[in-house]
Amino acid sequence: MSTIDEFIREVDNVYGLYLDCITGFRELEKSFIKGQEEVRKMLNLPTEEIDKRSFSYGKGDPNKPESSTLHQTTQGELKERIKKEGKDYYDIAMACLVFIYQYWEDYYRQEIAKENDVEKGDILWDIMGDIRFLRESIIHHQGAAKKDVCKCKILKGFAPDEKIFINEQRFEEIVNRIKDTTYMVC
Repeated sequence: MSTIDEFIREVDNVYGLYLDCITGFRELEKSFIKGQEEVRKMLNLPTEEIDKRSFSYGKGDPNKPESSTLHQTTQGELKERIKKEGKDYYDIAMACLVFIYQYWEDYYRQEIAKENDVEKGDILWDIMGDIRFLRESIIHHQGAAKKDVCKCKILKGFAPDEKIFINEQRFEEIVNRIKDTTYMVC
């Protein structure tokens, strides 16, 4: 298997992680809303009141003193985070883009250069260059687009200082562009 094929397989693995996560968010949202509806009926409380109540992830039986709280929020905040295109969708897309770029830059780009008997800097690929600009904004600008995003050749539409949001369709487009290796320059 060629190095580029290995990289594409790695990208596909990251894409699988992304899809697993967003599918999990959808299922969690459905079951959470169903559970809230049951509580609402049982306690005769409006959803707004239930949304103000605490939600915790924990370790151990919460009724025992040796249990511990790992993360706590309100039920409403959790629902906002996991809803379609909520913060969790945003965060997992950003993390996956960073993973993909780091795999490329820290290993695969050099290996492809060796296979082609060229320098790493001679391996150019517009999609990965664009992801580099997005990664810089994600890591070093709290997810707000830096001015360099205007240099993107493929992933256009991000204005400087606006939050970068990659929805499900955009992430699929990015993965498909990566899988189309015909635009790589060696």
